[in-house]
Amino acid sequence: MDLLSALLTLHELRSRIDVRCQLQGNWLRPHAAGELDAIRWHGLLDGSAHIELADGRRHPLQAGSLIMLPQSGAHRLSHAVGDARLICGSLWIAPAQRHLLAALPDILIYHEPGPWLTATLQRLYQESAEALPGSQLLCQQLSTVLLTLALRHWLTQAPTQGGLLHALMHPRLGVAIAAMLHQPEQAWSVARLAELSHQSRASFARLFRSVTGSPPLLLLTQIRMAHGAALLARESLPLAVIAERAGYASESAFHHAFVRHMGVTPGAYRRRTRLLASSESSH
Repeated sequence: MDLLSALLTLHELRSRIDVRCQLQGNWLRPHAAGELDAIRWHGLLDGSAHIELADGRRHPLQAGSLIMLPQSGAHRLSHAVGDARLICGSLWIAPAQRHLLAALPDILIYHEPGPWLTATLQRLYQESAEALPGSQLLCQQLSTVLLTLALRHWLTQAPTQGGLLHALMHPRLGVAIAAMLHQPEQAWSVARLAELSHQSRASFARLFRSVTGSPPLLLLTQIRMAHGAALLARESLPLAVIAERAGYASESAFHHAFVRHMGVTPGAYRRRTRLLASSESSH
């Protein structure tokens, strides 16, 4: 069985259709950061829109676009041209398997040139609105289909970006990856990670780079940055506490690493997550 099929078969997902929208005029839909074991998604059936993320990235969307947010981060959907019709939902994974979501990017955008994706979104829209016998099961299965399509597109279009996911499922690397994802605050070293994997330091480092395309400690930094960003979006803790929970000995070290990897300061990122959760415009 291939990696993606194994992943989605082993970890049963729950789903819910959250809202169906018909939007007119200069509309704006803010979304605060959500649950860490949830994947929020949006399907644009008609019209065009933009999605804005906490780090300032802004993506145009067109009819037939599917957006998956594996980190359930703060974001905002807004008007582009004309009226729009959206269906929005959530998928949940068991809390104990939350680390699987941390191995995915913060946003997946999938647009299929043919009619199949739009037809699936339309069927979901109708099933969730009519609540006919079997609708709940159909919505559950179709939501999983949407996630599968988005993940497959990501893995095939940019296979090197799937390195962390491949490593997590790898029989000789999975334990070390899971340890970093579960406890990013620990003082991990290559030697300690190699010991967890029952390999020599050199063998572990070679295998890690061949599977992920990156050295272990660079990937650890990326994991810590994602963890720090999640805390900034959801907690009102002082930056020094967040720095410690993200594995940094000082607020200054965390600040510099965050700016280097995320392109904004921790304070600016926190402010943007709050702004995206409000109805105010940042433009």
